[in-house]
Amino acid sequence: MNSRLEGAGTGSHAQPLERSIEGVARVNLRYLTPNSHFWQGAAQGVAAWLREISISGADLSVLLPQAIHQTLFRQAWQRQAPAAGVLPRLLTLPQLLALEAIQKARWPRHVELDALELALRLQGDAYLPQAYRAPTQFAGRLALARDVLRLREHLAQEAEGRQAPVSGEAGRDTEDGAWMLRLAQQGGSAAWPDEADAIQSWCAAQRGALALVLAEPPDARQRCLLRAAQRHGLPVLLLQAGFGCAFGLALARASACAGTVDDMPQALHRRGEGRAAGDWADATPQRFSARAARLFAARVQWGAGGTLEAQAQAIVARVLARRANQPGARIAIIALDRRLTRRVNALFNRLGLPVRDEAGWRLSTTRAAAGLQAVLDTWPEGAGSDAVLDLLKQAGVGAAAGLGAADLAALEAEVRAARLLDVPAWRAWARQQPEPVSRRHVLALDHVQRALHAVRHVTGRQSVSSWSQALRETLDLLGMRRAWQGDAAGRQLLALLASQGDVQPLARTLRIDMKTYADWLRQAIEAAVFRPEPVDEAVGDDRGMPVHVLALRDALLRPWDLCVLAGADAENFPAVADAPGRLGDQACAQLGLPVRSARRRQALRAAVLLVLGSRSLAVFEAPPRPDHPGPSPLLQLWRWALGEPAAQAPDAEDWRPLLGPGQASGSARAHGGESLAPRATPSAPDDIPARWSPSAYADLRACPYRFFARRVLRLGEDEDLLPDYSKRDFGNTLHRILERFHREEPGRDPRDHGDLLDRIAAEDWEAAGALAEPFAAVWPAVRDNYLDWLQGWRALGWQTSGEEQAMARVVEQDDAGAALRLEGRIDRIDRRGRERFALDYKTGNPQALKARMQRPGEDTQLLCYALLLGADAPQEPRDAGAAPIGAGYLVVSERRDPEHTDPATALMWAPEALREQSMLLAEQMRRDWRALRAGHAMPALGEPPVCDHCEARGLCRRDHRPAADAAASAQELSATP
Repeated sequence: MNSRLEGAGTGSHAQPLERSIEGVARVNLRYLTPNSHFWQGAAQGVAAWLREISISGADLSVLLPQAIHQTLFRQAWQRQAPAAGVLPRLLTLPQLLALEAIQKARWPRHVELDALELALRLQGDAYLPQAYRAPTQFAGRLALARDVLRLREHLAQEAEGRQAPVSGEAGRDTEDGAWMLRLAQQGGSAAWPDEADAIQSWCAAQRGALALVLAEPPDARQRCLLRAAQRHGLPVLLLQAGFGCAFGLALARASACAGTVDDMPQALHRRGEGRAAGDWADATPQRFSARAARLFAARVQWGAGGTLEAQAQAIVARVLARRANQPGARIAIIALDRRLTRRVNALFNRLGLPVRDEAGWRLSTTRAAAGLQAVLDTWPEGAGSDAVLDLLKQAGVGAAAGLGAADLAALEAEVRAARLLDVPAWRAWARQQPEPVSRRHVLALDHVQRALHAVRHVTGRQSVSSWSQALRETLDLLGMRRAWQGDAAGRQLLALLASQGDVQPLARTLRIDMKTYADWLRQAIEAAVFRPEPVDEAVGDDRGMPVHVLALRDALLRPWDLCVLAGADAENFPAVADAPGRLGDQACAQLGLPVRSARRRQALRAAVLLVLGSRSLAVFEAPPRPDHPGPSPLLQLWRWALGEPAAQAPDAEDWRPLLGPGQASGSARAHGGESLAPRATPSAPDDIPARWSPSAYADLRACPYRFFARRVLRLGEDEDLLPDYSKRDFGNTLHRILERFHREEPGRDPRDHGDLLDRIAAEDWEAAGALAEPFAAVWPAVRDNYLDWLQGWRALGWQTSGEEQAMARVVEQDDAGAALRLEGRIDRIDRRGRERFALDYKTGNPQALKARMQRPGEDTQLLCYALLLGADAPQEPRDAGAAPIGAGYLVVSERRDPEHTDPATALMWAPEALREQSMLLAEQMRRDWRALRAGHAMPALGEPPVCDHCEARGLCRRDHRPAADAAASAQELSATP
């Protein structure tokens, strides 16, 4: 590949693809092929230009696209020493603006504050476009404000080079963003005047020359810099990545980002009507020549793997092979599909490979952001105990309170066990406990209360800076600020809060209430991106060179030995940027903004530059998923350009994914079957638990995948983290009340039973406070109904012998000694002579229980209780008179209407039926245990009503499979011996 300078006026045969720059007088513009010698050519070109204009490198400023490029330019410059002379000053445009702001003692404009100010003014407008309908109205208005400000910046940046004023009629069509344009034209730009002034001031202070190295044509800010440099008489050199004159140009033409209408294939002429023809008027896809096809095939390889896991393993294998053959290889993973990239990262971490994730992720997903969210959750008065416990577990909080990890674990366990749902009940309970329990809880509550006082004493509508200052004081008192100093994400959050201080005029003048500030802060954190702190390029450790994970544009102008496209599809390769403010092409054209075809051409150009800058490019297309947008049209075009027999000539239908968002191509529809999620059929023979409870076996019988998720993976919702006092809490409370009642009632007068129950209930519900009031209201009816039933039950001769009895037995044991144990806790066991009866308390409607007991095979719970009591024991002739074992449910009514409603419903198994069904259940349990240990799959059945409230529903992807698939799962399971 040719690495020499290419451009107009250089004597090169290669013609520049960009001959002029809008709004800028002619500059010394040269093109470089973006191959592995790009930075060497850039350093040589800058050095030669300095000799031509007789200026020292000490008087030259070189602006580079990214800070990471500074190391590459510096290394290339030093290879020329001493002929190159003094190293020029290296910086980026954001660094230039930051330096000017520091010199003028002025903070840069705060985009989120500007968006907040505009969102508050939008509250008077009742109309909110469909595109901005967020879960909360404030979030939608804030998103709208951000887009309006973005459009204002573009309008202001383009205004300097615009020859004619903006038409007030631009974008009249509602779908073309007329409402957005009107909002943008109602106010001026917030940040652009400051940036333009800073650029002018910087150029005025320069006494040497200016060189720009660019991966893409200059944007509005860079054009402003070029105009300012020319205005102040600075010599300017512009070095831009180009396609070259051989393979690069052939690849550009094959990628439809170079050429003329005359070269367009006839299929595009025949079918490219209307909007498609307008978008593709300048596209000229051409097939490769034989030589270009060989070069392309040697450089670009297609990855294998039909599933996400297979692709991730194939990517890791390719990286390992390259590192083995070339220990110092520079390797990049282009994060097109974040799901696939996350899986690849996990495999790298498991293997101990060094990884540098430059693509970043949402700041809101970091631990530090979770800590700040915990503070915001406990901010209001009346925050529940769950929020306080979550806050105490954040970094630095427990240590500042004088509590260790063991203290915090014990504290949470005690609060959960006592069912303390609010802080007043928690504090009252703590005072009644002995030492050191009481001291531990008081320390924690006092520490949180003192820290939150800094924000809770600020009331009403206050300035943003006041809220920010109060929040920072709270973080300091909690101990979180010190903990965040050692965390990169924590430091970014502290910087974000500091930027809301008095140094920002808008932060001093905007007055909002606490809820609005908290909502705005959450949205600001959600919009922010966290990237690990930058490091020098090509610096490895004892594990070797790191694998870089980054976005496509961040990979440009960096020499890669291996570059992997992870998850290419119609939406992300090429990824066409949206217009500012979501304007349509009509409005963009009248405003001088890039239309979609121009933005598409920029995206295609970036893809071509990536290929030219990589010695080897491995392409992995996105695996099938329910929302798959279809295959990448650029990859289809490359296959067509190679002349593959299976590839069809491009026509208008094949290009539709590039023409508009959400338009699936014909090939995407053809792949619709592959987009369905595969049926989950996991197998884990070595991880099958040896202890089964009745509920665990019920999970296996209802849906094997639920058993896999809950019992093998041990996943599940935290039942203690409830938003309020639920119906389930009422049932658990009833269990505790009756257990304690039957321990204390022997020897008491039956006439005092009601008072005893009331006292026990009052003590148990005290911790729940006001949250238990709806259920406390029905307690008198439940109490009287239970006592009425108990009187009749005692009249039959039954007496309570045990509450909450934990029992276990071995159901099966193999030759190797491995055993299956059935373990359970029976609510209550009553006796009548030698007879035993297992009783299980229930609340609610008894009809569902009746229906379940009418289908004997479905009532797993009582049958397991019977097994625990030995109902399946063999009966010999001498035991023919042995007392039977019984089991049943007791449903206490919540209505007190003796004339029309039974006080309680006892649903009981007949002794012989219970014995027969429990024996069948035990045999089935043994078969299931043996099958799972032998590697039998645990498929997701996907049958209602089991799936309706299953927390594993998102894991098995039940909603993304057809009903026929679920039926096949059930048929397969039933056919298993």
